Amino acid sequence: MTALRASSPEKQYAPGSHALVSGVYRVIHHEHRAVHGVVVIKGDGFPPCRTCRNRVRYALYEKADYVAHDWDLSGPNLTLIQ
Repeated sequence: MTALRASSPEKQYAPGSHALVSGVYRVIHHEHRAVHGVVVIKGDGFPPCRTCRNRVRYALYEKADYVAHDWDLSGPNLTLIQ
């Protein structure tokens, strides 16, 4: 994964808040680790870091639908086409 650098000011989320959209989020640690990406599903809670605890922050890098939430890929009565 790339460095996941922000190009403009961004909204950051603290541990205990919940993702409003599914996607790849940048994880911004407090000094001990480089920024990295994680996949978060809409409604998931952002956890604290084992090292920097509640100082960690999350920022949406790229919105992406979860495959099980996409109507065309997982709607009711979906049958596989062979």
